[in-house]
Amino acid sequence: MPLVDFEGIMMDMRYNIEVIAGTFAFYWTLFFIFTAVMRSFPFYKKMERRHQVEWIMRMVATLNGSFGGIVGGLAVFGSTDKYFEIVKFTMPVSLGYFLYDTIGNIYYYPLLRKTYILFHHIFCFIAGSVLIYGHVWHLGAMSLFALVPDPIDHILWFFHRLNMGRPARKVVHHLNTAFFVINRVVLGTYFNFIDTMALY
Repeated sequence: MPLVDFEGIMMDMRYNIEVIAGTFAFYWTLFFIFTAVMRSFPFYKKMERRHQVEWIMRMVATLNGSFGGIVGGLAVFGSTDKYFEIVKFTMPVSLGYFLYDTIGNIYYYPLLRKTYILFHHIFCFIAGSVLIYGHVWHLGAMSLFALVPDPIDHILWFFHRLNMGRPARKVVHHLNTAFFVINRVVLGTYFNFIDTMALY
């Protein structure tokens, strides 16, 4: 038996590349569908072009964050093999999203000027690739669960652009920020420590 299962590695790599490519194409398809649909709404047509683009990108991001956050939460707190099998699929799905959004931010950079998002998503793509290559599924599930605050943040942005629910927006924003810190800093550090200790 070979020391390294190259055939298995190549099969995993082929599978992940197919999922990433499929997700990349799927999210760009959604982008153009959402754009076509939103053009029928008067409030959307009145927005500045940069806000129109960001609105669509945030719609796609809301779907990705909701899906990844739910799967990650089920895996982290359910801790069953069934959920971790879904994580193995959802991780390359997230990489497909990061690739889509990075390309989108590069293409629309003159409008959006979101340099920090570019670097953030490039880093996430690299980190996610390392987790997939190393089969570190528990930490991968935690990174997916860390997406939970993102859809809430996008929804708050939608309400901000529509100038709706200002008092409630502030309360939800503060609660979401607190959850963000607990989720990514406290829980993320804890599960990272648990996974690291399990290696020794």
